Amino acid sequence: MQQKVNSVIATLNNCSDTAKAVNEAISFSSEKGIRMYSALLASKASSSVISKPTKSSVFRDIEIEGTRFLGYVDRSGPAIRKVPVPEHSVGNGGSVSLGYAVEIHYIGSFPDSTIRHFIARQPGWWICKYGPEEPRININHLSEIGRHTLAHQFGIPIYPRSDEQTNMGFPVEWKLPKYLRLPDGDILFFLSPSFSDLCAWVQAHPRLARSSQFEEFYMRGWKAAAIKGEFVPDWQGWRGDSIKGA
Repeated sequence: MQQKVNSVIATLNNCSDTAKAVNEAISFSSEKGIRMYSALLASKASSSVISKPTKSSVFRDIEIEGTRFLGYVDRSGPAIRKVPVPEHSVGNGGSVSLGYAVEIHYIGSFPDSTIRHFIARQPGWWICKYGPEEPRININHLSEIGRHTLAHQFGIPIYPRSDEQTNMGFPVEWKLPKYLRLPDGDILFFLSPSFSDLCAWVQAHPRLARSSQFEEFYMRGWKAAAIKGEFVPDWQGWRGDSIKGA
């Protein structure tokens, strides 16, 4: 996997026409751009993930830096839940649907409008729904590698801190736009390790997976893809529907 990641990054690093590379490969609305971002997450992630046996509606149970995260299926479709940790008194636990609405953000302050959906307000890194206005799972205790590992494992885009100069890990001379829109989680999930586990869960629970009780609002096509065991998107069709700002 790392060799493939390095190959993708090297190809783009060696592109002589940086403007063309930014516009076409790193637009994140093309197949190459989306796969590139997924590969970037993998390159920044750690391989030290502890997998645990799953049961019931849980299709993925992993431990990252001492914290357990569950991938499970509820009425809204695939979702992620942080198992409460006794020593974490702030922002303990929490869950959110996986798919196009899930993102990771650094939140420096909380206006009154963000009181809903979580136990306590604490500046730091959060898994959010629809952006930083709706923080759901506090992950500030994870290191930078830990956050990228979590993002890679479940296919969640990580937005950089707004108060930091960043280039998303790409060569600084590319000067990417500060407010570049990243790929949404509803397509990154299918490129993540969790998708394989979801396929295995569907194979183990075929009748349950086909039932109408599970929706596809946040991740269209997940049931058909998991039943088939692979995801072959219409990349052109995805550009307008899934990638915001495309």
